[in-house]
Amino acid sequence: MEIIIGLLGIGIALTLIAVGVHVGFALGAVGVAGYMILVQLKAAVMQTGMVSWAYSTSHALVTVPLFVLMGQLVYESRYARDVYLAAYKWLGWLPGGLALATTFACAGFGAACGSSVATVAAMGAISLPEMERYKYDKPFSTAVLASSGTLAILIPPALGAIYYAMFTETSIGELFIAGIGPGIVSAMIYGILILALAKIRPEIGPAGPKFPFFERMAVLVPIWPIFLLFVLVLGGIYGGVFTPVEAGGVGAFLAFAMGFGMKRLKLSRFYESLHVTGRTCAMVFTIIFGAIVFQRFMVLAGITEAVCVFIINLGLNQYQFLAAVIILYIFLGCMLDLIGMLALTIPFVFPAALELGIDPVWFGIIVIKTMEVALVTPPVGINFFVMKGMAPEVSTVTLARSVAWFLLTDIVTIVILIAFPGITLWLPSLMMGK
Repeated sequence: MEIIIGLLGIGIALTLIAVGVHVGFALGAVGVAGYMILVQLKAAVMQTGMVSWAYSTSHALVTVPLFVLMGQLVYESRYARDVYLAAYKWLGWLPGGLALATTFACAGFGAACGSSVATVAAMGAISLPEMERYKYDKPFSTAVLASSGTLAILIPPALGAIYYAMFTETSIGELFIAGIGPGIVSAMIYGILILALAKIRPEIGPAGPKFPFFERMAVLVPIWPIFLLFVLVLGGIYGGVFTPVEAGGVGAFLAFAMGFGMKRLKLSRFYESLHVTGRTCAMVFTIIFGAIVFQRFMVLAGITEAVCVFIINLGLNQYQFLAAVIILYIFLGCMLDLIGMLALTIPFVFPAALELGIDPVWFGIIVIKTMEVALVTPPVGINFFVMKGMAPEVSTVTLARSVAWFLLTDIVTIVILIAFPGITLWLPSLMMGK
């Protein structure tokens, strides 16, 4: 009987999300209602209150506003142009050089920002006019930006890793460090694709001028704050100097101090950073609280255990299970955003992964990388439609066709990460203070 109630709960939650109810409210409402049916009203109210209190007072949750604020301060301090200029002067002379510069600039800016939407918006405003000036193919340019912006949720300090850690109680620090290798591999594979496409069809990405060595070295000077921020935050976590929460505080303070100290951050933009951070965190916390209540309802109804037993009885090995999870997320990516997918699926797929002996950090990075695909898949891929809004003259079908090449390379990257777990797990294994 409990399992039937649980299955009905899943169906109702999916229906509510499909008709436009906010993911957090949909999951939370179903979770509370399920508790009321299976136990009683008092238990449902107590459970909701306990979840809200326990998670809102946890140290781990503090990382969300701190890293969101750090990313917003970096964004408002206008470092994106300097990062792009540096990448352009080093890589712009190659075939498809401006596209290569955009990809690696997105990786560099994402390392200090952590938000894919902010990365696409910032880099798009700078690189799109430049690629247009050099007669780059517009669908190609927009596809490069939409796809490269997703690197921000993988390269630390990535918000995708924080969300996964919150739902699974995995170490945020280990996830951050684990994302370095896969982030570099992803950027390199994007670069190889761009070079190949520009070689085959030179008209889509003409090479730019080659700058003198001293001029290329000079453009690295303005981006030292980004480098310093990345090294201190990630180096501090890696060396065990401070926890991820403390790293978030250090990062936010440094971003604030450098922005004001270098006269890049105006007071009005600082207030805007606080406003955006508050709005983002309200949305994230609502989803987290709702998802945890829903997750506990699933455990109480026996759904989580039943799914684990079902998967084990199928006799799937680790690789077959991972393939099924990847297909599931690519499909869900056409309907839900990143955090919505995590909230809906982690209660089932994470326990099953642990039952199969899959390392939770390795699994997390594969899940986050798969989420990158979701960010550029229509009709809900948020990066896809940010780019569509910035280049309205490019039709949805044309943009989707151009993005498809990058989605294929994402699949190749996922296969590489599965085949060679050391890319993900080597650096975390060397961390101090684990």
